[in-house]
Amino acid sequence: MDSWMQILIELGILALIGLIYYVIQKRRIIYHDKNEIFHKLDELHYVLNEFLHDKDSEAYYASLNEFIGKLDDILQYPTIEGVITLIDSFPQVDVLPEDIMQKLNEIREQMNFHRVSKGSSN
Repeated sequence: MDSWMQILIELGILALIGLIYYVIQKRRIIYHDKNEIFHKLDELHYVLNEFLHDKDSEAYYASLNEFIGKLDDILQYPTIEGVITLIDSFPQVDVLPEDIMQKLNEIREQMNFHRVSKGSSN
């Protein structure tokens, strides 16, 4: 009987260590992913500014410039909820280059992951 109790205690300790390791790794992955999202947003900000340079007379200028202003605010006070709201409100512009759309889609994909992970952790 003593040997069974000792084995169960060791298995319990091993399971606890595994759980702690899992939680620490999950936090590290999410932290790294959030930093990567903000880095991609910074790149998107730069690329959008380059795209809008000397295009004041275009019809989409006002909506993209407003989006860039909101992006500035998000980059100053970064929150995932703010990024999700911002990316969902991206204006529909048909003339954007493929690299901008690709960056935007990458950010949306990561945001979908955070929506799912946030919903499952509550």
